[in-house]
Amino acid sequence: MPEVNQDDADAAESDGQKEAKTADTFTHLDIQDMLLWLGKEMGLDLWVAKDDQEKEYGDNTLSLLHGTLSSLPEQKYKGARKTIERIDVIWIKDGSIVAAFEVEHTTGISKGLLRLSDLKLVNRLNHQPQPYLCVVAKRQNDDRVRKEINRLVFREIGLSKHCRYISYGQLVNKYNEVKQSSSPPDDWWQLLDGMADEW
Repeated sequence: MPEVNQDDADAAESDGQKEAKTADTFTHLDIQDMLLWLGKEMGLDLWVAKDDQEKEYGDNTLSLLHGTLSSLPEQKYKGARKTIERIDVIWIKDGSIVAAFEVEHTTGISKGLLRLSDLKLVNRLNHQPQPYLCVVAKRQNDDRVRKEINRLVFREIGLSKHCRYISYGQLVNKYNEVKQSSSPPDDWWQLLDGMADEW
């Protein structure tokens, strides 16, 4: 994987101006912003974690900046709606959740993995296709995240096999590639498969 350096890493700034950064200097909100921007470029509906909707990002909030939904699509959440509403970023197409992302930044990943697990189980119980589930983390944290996702509880429900990993560097590279492209990608699955790794 190409290294992200000071010259080629761009922050997603709310005013549209690029600021060179290394992958290590991105904030949790920066990563959410890039995921939301990519989803928006592909014409998807967007959800940002309920706890983050009113957080200031530049001169705005992520919700206003990207026009995120005010509520999740209507479906049977089997009592897990409040948990799923706290997933960091969700991509939605035609009223169905197609991808969900948990950003592992400075806190433990267990709660994020439990949120993804709830979404996986809700879709299984509703006999719906499984969304593309991803953990986005700094490369130096991948051993810790891998150890956590391989806990018995996550292995037993199949999360460790179904969930994918995206490093900050991989996300930044894809974000920059799409930013510089003359036409946005039209296949969200292909875009994720091009940057996500298996555990």
